[in-house]
Amino acid sequence: MANALSQSALQSGGLSTKTPRSSLAGERLDFLRALVAAGGPTPGEYPLLATTLSWFHEMGFGEVVRRALGPTLTRETMQGFSFLKPHGYAGDFEIIDRIYACWRADDPELMRWDEYFHAQSAPRAVRNRKIYFARLASEVRASLAGARILNVGCGPGRDVDEYLSSHPTTDVRIDSIDTDPNAIAFARRVCQLHPSEPPFIGSMRCASSPYVSTT
Repeated sequence: MANALSQSALQSGGLSTKTPRSSLAGERLDFLRALVAAGGPTPGEYPLLATTLSWFHEMGFGEVVRRALGPTLTRETMQGFSFLKPHGYAGDFEIIDRIYACWRADDPELMRWDEYFHAQSAPRAVRNRKIYFARLASEVRASLAGARILNVGCGPGRDVDEYLSSHPTTDVRIDSIDTDPNAIAFARRVCQLHPSEPPFIGSMRCASSPYVSTT
């Protein structure tokens, strides 16, 4: 059903906006339910799914969507973890680490939902941050011996670990801070093979800064 509906909708540029709102909501809910029954969207269905979710959000029908997607909104999926916010806030260190790793559920009925999640612009931007960090650290190392970098909002610390693992002789010093003590504990475990690095800290107050400015 999902494939048939998707093909028809994509050929017409999306579900008809001339349909009365109640009927349009019904059509789009049927589409979501069909995707859940099919085990998630295929790449060809991503544009219509994005349009559908955006429409429900604009209409203020978030709870309706949550009920339709209920089976997929668990901690075992990326979108479920993001929705449930088990650490109490959006964009926590664990979801960021999962994004870095392109984490996918083991359950084949959920895996395609995770693939859709990772294809969106926000997760791609998060992964780009890790790439940017590695490039910045390398540039700083090349231009200023013994430089120190302040990694604000370090989250899981995966960017630091990967950089230090690939540059074991670097003289760049990296201080990482985060307001969430659980993020600091997590990052320390991630970077435990680099004990010589400055510790991850939960806050910083100083009158002057020894750090390289990137602005």
